[in-house]
Amino acid sequence: MRPLKLTMQAFGPYAGKEEIDFERLGTSGLYLITGDTGAGKTTIFDAITYALYGEASGPNREPSMLRSKYADEFAEPGVELTFLYNGKAYTVRRKMEHQRRKIRGAGTTTAPAEAELELPEGRTEKKDVTKKITEILGVNRDQFCQIAMIAQGDFLKILLEETADRRKHFREIFRTHIYRDFQEKLKSDAQAVDAERKQQRSSVQIHLKRIACPENDPMALDAEKARNGEMLTEQATELIRRITEKDTALQQRIAGEEETLEKQIGELNRIIGKAESQRKAKAEKETALRELEAGRALHKTLEEALEKEKARTPETEQKNAKLALLLDEMQEYVNLDRKEKEIAEAEKKQAEKIRATEQLKQSKEQLQQEANDLRAEQTVLDQAGDHSAEWLVEQERAQKTQEAINALKADLETLPGIRRRCAQAQEAYRRAKEYAEQRRQEAEEKRRAFNDEQAGILAEQLEDGKPCPVCGSVHHPRRAVKSENAPDEAAVKRAEREAREAQKQETDASGKAGAEGTKLGMAENELRRKAEELIGGYDEKTIAAQVSGKEAETAERLREIQAALETEKRRKALREKLKKAIPEKEAKLKEIGEALEKAGLDDAKEQSRIDAERKTLHEQRAKMRYPDRQAAEAAATLLRQEITERKRALDAAEKALNDCAKTMSELKGRIDQAETLLKEDEVRDPEGKTAERDELIRKKNEAGQCKAEVGIRISTNQAVLEGIKEAYEKLTALERKWQWMTALSDTANGALKGKQRVMFETWIQMAFFDRILRRANVHLMQMSGGKYDLKRRENAEDNRGQSGLDLDVIDHTNGSVRSVKTLSGGESFIASLCLALGLSEEIQMSAGGIRLDTMFVDEGFGSLDEDTLQQAMRALNSLSETNRLIGIISHVAELRRAIDRQIVVKKVRSGGSTVEMGV
Repeated sequence: MRPLKLTMQAFGPYAGKEEIDFERLGTSGLYLITGDTGAGKTTIFDAITYALYGEASGPNREPSMLRSKYADEFAEPGVELTFLYNGKAYTVRRKMEHQRRKIRGAGTTTAPAEAELELPEGRTEKKDVTKKITEILGVNRDQFCQIAMIAQGDFLKILLEETADRRKHFREIFRTHIYRDFQEKLKSDAQAVDAERKQQRSSVQIHLKRIACPENDPMALDAEKARNGEMLTEQATELIRRITEKDTALQQRIAGEEETLEKQIGELNRIIGKAESQRKAKAEKETALRELEAGRALHKTLEEALEKEKARTPETEQKNAKLALLLDEMQEYVNLDRKEKEIAEAEKKQAEKIRATEQLKQSKEQLQQEANDLRAEQTVLDQAGDHSAEWLVEQERAQKTQEAINALKADLETLPGIRRRCAQAQEAYRRAKEYAEQRRQEAEEKRRAFNDEQAGILAEQLEDGKPCPVCGSVHHPRRAVKSENAPDEAAVKRAEREAREAQKQETDASGKAGAEGTKLGMAENELRRKAEELIGGYDEKTIAAQVSGKEAETAERLREIQAALETEKRRKALREKLKKAIPEKEAKLKEIGEALEKAGLDDAKEQSRIDAERKTLHEQRAKMRYPDRQAAEAAATLLRQEITERKRALDAAEKALNDCAKTMSELKGRIDQAETLLKEDEVRDPEGKTAERDELIRKKNEAGQCKAEVGIRISTNQAVLEGIKEAYEKLTALERKWQWMTALSDTANGALKGKQRVMFETWIQMAFFDRILRRANVHLMQMSGGKYDLKRRENAEDNRGQSGLDLDVIDHTNGSVRSVKTLSGGESFIASLCLALGLSEEIQMSAGGIRLDTMFVDEGFGSLDEDTLQQAMRALNSLSETNRLIGIISHVAELRRAIDRQIVVKKVRSGGSTVEMGV
């Protein structure tokens, strides 16, 4: 990749538009980017990087910081770069986000950042420009900066830093984050296993603390030791087994004792139960005899009551017959009620027909009035819509006036910008003229000085014994002496070339100023013409207010015209509507009249029929025993209640007598059962038997409690055994896993005791570092005259700190190996320059062997002595011999004298900087 042309505008310190034609520098060799400190030399590389990737070269410069603070407020900041890659030319343009004036109205708006890439075939890409350039060049922004820019301060720091710091730099350069993450993952995994191992060990101890053993047992002391962790796990397990075996034997013995006591208690319960049953039977017999006597008296009373209820049966049968007759007549009442409902429904419908007829009469009257109103309105709207054409002509005239106002306003808005550009062009012409005059004077002065010093220049070339080219003498006793400040021919030619360039810039600026002046005159004349036509004259102080007033007046007139057109449109539509509506109303009136005549005849006929049916219904109701069905149903309900009461009373008397007989039978059975039980042998001393039974129950409860305690101990100790077994197996597995994971983590993280502390990431970086050093030493041998080689330190000074990337230098003059920190300032610069070159070449190879045909070296040459500077220059020249163009960014005077091709960056008094080409 080789830049051909770079254009910057409102970028960094460059307020105006600056162009750098790299094609004038050739395709190979060295050129110098020089100028005052802070003038913007490095900004040229920033502009190239921003054009390609939308970012500056340095990590501390955001794109928003690159806009020039010296530029006009509304200047459009951006960069355009044309570059050559694989024999094809590409052009990329980028504009930064900036403020601009609104196209319409006052105020400003934010213009977004833009980017476009013009491809060799003529097609232009406007999306994913950065991605497309990365694909073309084969490197991203970081790789491009590392390859194309050698910033000496950065590489001097890498040269002198320790392994830990150098590892951080290489991590960013060679993307070794994954190896560091792998190390950290191994470390965290080992720590997690260690934590789990410790937790499992605690789990074993927790199980041991739960060992259960009686306090008075001989094994209680050993159990306490196991609980306190004073016993090996195997010994504690054996102890738990012995305690469990002893408790199991005790549990079996207690179970036998419980069984014997249970049999004894059962026999005593049988005897005590028999004594209690005999006591209850005696009391039960006495109670049953008393209740049986009372039952006989009640049974007699209930028999008398039942006979009395049976005597009322004929009366009940009469009521049943009367109810049956009434139910037969009930259907007649239902028929009369249905007829009553039918007559009422007919009367309701008749009333609705009468109301409908009345409403029809009202509708006819209303319709007649509406028809009369429509005829009157038709007379009023007879000429509606005839004036629409006149209003349309007025509307067109007002719209043309409005268009003229908008055109005049647009001219008023653009005029200040035209005036400002004209003033800027005039000021640029003035500065260019002054600058060209200065360059002409300097060139003339240097030419005069050079001509005046020709004798001194010729005398410098004379040698004794060789003839003078002027007089032929071989002796030169009194040579002319050249003054110290005499310019050489190259300086004179350079000054004359600068004068010609300045003259060209003056001519260009003059043409631009004239063109802008013409634009301004044409704009002002056009504005006066439009103002004359619209408002009758042009006054710069009042033109804005006059145009605003005219605009408001025209807008109001347009609203009035539009309202009039809408009114005419509505009136015309209404007139057409009335032409259809009036005949429809008249037809409806006729239809309603015919309907009214028919409704009158139908209503009279229906009313006569209803009156006749109503009379017949009244005559039928007069013949019935009850006035209506409700009265008949009430009488039937009363008869049903009386019949039901008679039946309920009879049933109750029968049930009461049966229940009394059943109770007496049950009492006799209870008496017989008690007499049978009392015939058995009587139990002697039931209280003593009860006391004996209670004592046996107490002993049985104590045995059960002891058995439960032993069972709990057995369950607890069995659970402890299972828990210890499971936890111990997991602990053993975790111990093995922790040992090999810790060893692997320590190896990857460089933490093995007694060995060199090299991390896995560092080991990967060492391979890259060795390749970089091999490439760097090729350049260092040339720049140092074969004196030095860089060498990675293979053995650490001690095994306490991280190592593997420490750097030494081999001094071939005495065969010693020492730290790079012992190099002098100039030697350190040469070494770091070679290290940077080696890194740049390695990154190019890592990126697929891509080639960048341009490189920038930023500062650092000021620390070199004359010999070292010459060696460095020769080395850089050798790099540029294979079609590579190397730009040195420096203000060192020796370089300005040694390198003819120059890009000179100068600060200007008004603020900002400018660029000049010296080729």
